[in-house]
Amino acid sequence: MQHDTRVASQPHEAEQIARCIRNYLDSLEIEGASTSDLRDLAAVQIAGSDDIAFGRMLFFVAGAPIHGVAVVRYLDSLFSPTGYCFVDVLWVEPSERGSGAGRALMKAVERFARDRGCRSVELHANEDNPRATGLYESLGYSPRNDSYGGGIQQYFRLYL
Repeated sequence: MQHDTRVASQPHEAEQIARCIRNYLDSLEIEGASTSDLRDLAAVQIAGSDDIAFGRMLFFVAGAPIHGVAVVRYLDSLFSPTGYCFVDVLWVEPSERGSGAGRALMKAVERFARDRGCRSVELHANEDNPRATGLYESLGYSPRNDSYGGGIQQYFRLYL
């Protein structure tokens, strides 16, 4: 199945994006932001979509109505003057899973990153989610533990 994927650029898309992100958070049992707060955040980011600068949050969407979203940050890097992209969220509505929407979204993110000379696209995936890890591995992503500097680099988080 062919999926229309694009960077969201229309203010009316913020509501559908917020619904997808809220569904993602609910699936993980994370309270997080309300749908209205997510909508407002998406609307602000979409309003500045003509200025794709480092630090910008982008929403790659699939379908009309939107049934999948990748929330991506385009970031500076000490290791590459052209930066990298970090995928914060990849969500496809359950009714569309297996249709290729997630793959299409990731390919759109990769094209965006290549077009800007990014060194990499990075993301986190739970090892207990074989559907997600299988998708990423089929696209050429590999899990890694960086071992530069004399030890394995680990992922840490402090909740505030």
